Amino acid sequence: MEDVLSKLDISVLKKDPTGSFLTEIKTKVQQASELLDTTYLKNKVIPMSSEPPELFGLVKPVASFSEAPSCKLSKFLNTAFKEHTHFFHKYSVKNSIDLIQILDKINFDKTLN
Repeated sequence: MEDVLSKLDISVLKKDPTGSFLTEIKTKVQQASELLDTTYLKNKVIPMSSEPPELFGLVKPVASFSEAPSCKLSKFLNTAFKEHTHFFHKYSVKNSIDLIQILDKINFDKTLN
């Protein structure tokens, strides 16, 4: 992975921006009174603490954003967008049970062994 990273045009930051990004998210959530109209919702999307994304991988770098400051907020906004716009892609799969139900409806040609 060091070989891949050495080829990228990146620079080392002097300071970890995670704390200031978390503060900015908290401020914006508090200001979003129309979208987040209850204290419960505001507390649900504001992380109590956060960590910078972890970089890992053997062949290529992969960043894990599960502990990033914007993770809970992005999940909430994704769900809210789908509910309010009724946007559901016809080729998406909700979960493994949904996948099984979709595959059960397909008649596979048994001669393709």
